[in-house]
Amino acid sequence: DCGKIYAFASGAPAAGPAQARAAPVRAQAAPYPEDGLSAAYARAAEEILSRSGITKGYCLVLGARRGRLAWELARRSGLNIYCIEPDGALAAEARAALDAAGMYGTRVTVDCRPMDRIPYPDYFANLIVSDEFLIEGRISADPVEAFRMLKPCGGILCLARGAGAG
Repeated sequence: DCGKIYAFASGAPAAGPAQARAAPVRAQAAPYPEDGLSAAYARAAEEILSRSGITKGYCLVLGARRGRLAWELARRSGLNIYCIEPDGALAAEARAALDAAGMYGTRVTVDCRPMDRIPYPDYFANLIVSDEFLIEGRISADPVEAFRMLKPCGGILCLARGAGAG
């Protein structure tokens, strides 16, 4: 998205270089209610980004639940976020909330599937996190599968456990 495009045609150019236009984005309203977990999610996202130093590239959220960690990370970074949530009802809630915030399909995607074999390519993720681990203190994803998708040079798996974890 930062390179040059060359076109060859006869005659003089009609105008100067073309400028990329940003797609219009709806206002990013808070899609989740202010509750006892709000501060924990905000702190976790800030700590993950601060400790990892990763603010651009691709992030994978394993056990995304309702998408709250994905939303907090997307608000604070330039990451493109892919979420895996095996529970269909939770995945649907996450999609609806992130769509209401104007982030679903542009910054965040939620896939509903089991976490034992994720169809994403090897080494694609700069950052891997887990909403499930943050809240429940466990992760049901296969660690071998998680490491398969982590970039080998500079990729970080960051599991934060919040104050609201049970």
